[in-house]
Amino acid sequence: IVTTIITRRTQTNTAILGAHVHSSDRMAVNMVNAAKGLFLSKGFDYPRSSKMAWASIFGMIQQQAWMLSFIAVAQLFGILFIVIIPLILLMRRPHHHEESIVIH
Repeated sequence: IVTTIITRRTQTNTAILGAHVHSSDRMAVNMVNAAKGLFLSKGFDYPRSSKMAWASIFGMIQQQAWMLSFIAVAQLFGILFIVIIPLILLMRRPHHHEESIVIH
């Protein structure tokens, strides 16, 4: 269940976060340009450094989406814990019946 929740939430969060990163967003363009400069300084050509820069931004988006998914799972477990505690307090103690053990 946890794996399914994390996978689905990661996909959803990636789509939501990725929708805000595009070539007309000033902050995204600044990050991509900085990453391009880094890759160019490492000796990559311009087209490859551009692709690698956008890929690195996408990697950051996926990391953030993954972290948001884990936070959602932790919140779910917290809510389950809060709901289960009163149920534990309502449970009755079991009655132990002493039965004689017959050894033959």
